[in-house]
Parts: sequence; structure tokens; C-alpha cells
Amino acid sequence: MTIFEGGVKRYELENIGPESGLGVHSVGLPDSRRNTQLSSAEAACYMQVAEIAAVRIIFHAIEMGIDIKLVALEANVDQENIHVLTREEMREYRVITHDTHGQAVAGVAVASALPATP
Repeated sequence: MTIFEGGVKRYELENIGPESGLGVHSVGLPDSRRNTQLSSAEAACYMQVAEIAAVRIIFHAIEMGIDIKLVALEANVDQENIHVLTREEMREYRVITHDTHGQAVAGVAVASALPATP
């Protein structure tokens, strides 16, 4: 999702096929580490990295005009599953900024081109 959110103008797709969609899910431990015992130091490191990543995702969403309720939705979808967003959700969470005709979606501010952060 973060990749799609990066667009300054995000257009609604007119014809999304039955096998296509825009899905979200949470992040977590890599498959290779999920079922292993982690030392306290490893667990603390993973938690710290996860917290930093979460903050960066939230700030990115805010910068791009995305409703941070989408970040909460993503966090509540297990990494083994995918929640495919409906058109209504894409509009509600301000994932799309323009409709299929290129017109700005009402109530959605288009993010300005932001300089890259270090």
C-alpha cells in the first residue's frame, strides 16, 4: 500500500478485474523467524524496528493525505491475510485522489510534491 500511496495524484481504476485489487495487511516477523524462539535482545530489536516502521508509515500517510484510519486497518489485518479495499474504502481513506475521468474526488486534498526526507 505504501508504494501506491506515494503518488501525488492517485487515480481510481475504471476496470479492476476480478483477480485484481489493492490489498493491505500488517507487517511482522519474516517467515524464517516466525516459529523460532527469539532471545530477549532479538525480540527487543524487532519491536524497536516495528515501532519505527509504524511511525514512518503513519507520517507517510499523513504527508500523502491518506486517512490514518487506513493504517489502523492495515495493522489489524494479519500478515498471512489480505484485505482488498473496495472502491468506497479507497475513497473513504483518501487512497484515490481522482476518479476515472481525472476529476478530483470531492473532499480529498492532493498532496504537494514533497521533498525526500533523509
